[in-house]
Order: sequence, then structure tokens, then C-alpha cells
Amino acid sequence: KLTETASGAFQENINLLRGELAAVARHPNKDIVVIGGEDRYPYIYMMDRPKNMKIADDTTLVRKLERQNGAITTLAWSPDGKRITVGGAAPEVNVYDADTGARVAACKGHSAGIYTVAFSPDGATLATGGFDGTVRLYDAATGALKKAFVPVPLEKSNAEAGGRR
Repeated sequence: KLTETASGAFQENINLLRGELAAVARHPNKDIVVIGGEDRYPYIYMMDRPKNMKIADDTTLVRKLERQNGAITTLAWSPDGKRITVGGAAPEVNVYDADTGARVAACKGHSAGIYTVAFSPDGATLATGGFDGTVRLYDAATGALKKAFVPVPLEKSNAEAGGRR
């Protein structure tokens, strides 16, 4: 939904109505968004309609990316707007060329779904966090794993350790 921020007034839907949506990310420099959810397809839409909306109108669709291996829960644009990352229920993050829609990298290594993705300010590194509790840093151009770590190590409590210290 496109909303006027000053008044909070609804202006229009920017996309054809789809199933449950769970993620949206705005292009860093243009009025374009990528959306995704239960149907497993990331869609890139313009935020401004070139003409009045009609029922079942999808004129703002820029590109539909390939179907993912699970529902989409997180999306991100690279700082220069040239790449899009898609993560979700599948234990991988795919990186796409925003202009062509081609997949340029697949970041693997998680053992469960992904709940967040973010590019470094220079766009060279992609950070992912998943339900397996591990943060992974990938080369954003190749998908090669650079580093993996548990951000908050958990220690066993005294009772779990059998009363020993």
C-alpha cells in the first residue's frame, strides 16, 4: 500500500494483490520496491503508477524473480541498488542482479531458515542470520562464506551442568 506519510492517507496499491506478504525492501535511490512472501516469488515493483489503477492491473511490475525453495521472510538491496538478496524458510540466501533478474550467487551453509539479511555499507559483504543461531558473512559477489559465528554464546546454567561449577 502506498501511503502519504504526512497525513497517513492511503493512496493506492502499488502491486497486483497477491498472497501473504512477509517482506518488503525499498531501492536505495529509486522509487522501486521488492516484495515477497508465501508464494515464494520475489517481485520488483515501481512505487508510482504511470496511469490510473484498474482491477487486476499489474502495470507497475518491473520483474518477477525465480521461485525460491521456501516462503520469503527477508529481502535487501545492495547500497548501490544493483543487487537484491532473498532469504526465507529455505536454508540459503540467493543474490540477484536487479537489472536482469539473473541469480549471481547462492549463499549456503545455514541449517535452517533465514530471518534477516543485510549488505555492508560498501556492498561487498552480505550478513545473514538464521534460525540455526549463527551469523554468516558472505562475499556478496560470489556467495563464498567468509566467516560464521554465534553472536551471543549461551552457557549452561549451574543446574544444567549437573550442579558443578
